[in-house]
Amino acid sequence: MGPATGGADRPPADLESFCRDEYPRVFGALVLYTGEPALAEELTQEAFVRT
Repeated sequence: MGPATGGADRPPADLESFCRDEYPRVFGALVLYTGEPALAEELTQEAFVRT
């Protein structure tokens, strides 16, 4: 993503930091959505792998 889409180009270190910071929020939202912590964890990991 570039500036035109509101995102920023990030080097790998920043991506790692982003994932570490956002993981709890994404995981929590997915637990609420799915009602299953194990599934939420799997979906969260998959989302960050695709990032």
